[in-house]
Amino acid sequence: MKYLPLIANLLVGLTYTIFGLNGFFNFIPLPEMNADSAAFVGVMMSSGFFSVIKVMQIVFGSCILIGYQRPLMYLLLAPITVAIVLFELLIAKQPGAGILLALLTCYMFFVYREHFLPIVARRTSLTHLSIKTGQI
Repeated sequence: MKYLPLIANLLVGLTYTIFGLNGFFNFIPLPEMNADSAAFVGVMMSSGFFSVIKVMQIVFGSCILIGYQRPLMYLLLAPITVAIVLFELLIAKQPGAGILLALLTCYMFFVYREHFLPIVARRTSLTHLSIKTGQI
């Protein structure tokens, strides 16, 4: 059980790094896509948005692999993970590896929950702010 976070980090980090690199070097062929999927991917590629996402996947996935700021990297990868799952479910209509990736990411959010709790903590007073009056 103590190795599960390490395995999850390796799987998520390798997945994002390898598929990010694949966006530039095409060493893994793309699967057959339906018309909606092909149109969506075509627009993403022609606009340059796809390249930005792939660079982010490479950088954030590599950071997860080397252990640099892992909680932050998972936070930054969360919207990409959600987009992958939504693409698979709503456009491609073929659930795939994105579901597993989302589950692993959710597990890592649980593992690193102490890093994320201050983001959602409810503060009832403003005493934590140090505001000096009369100064700009």
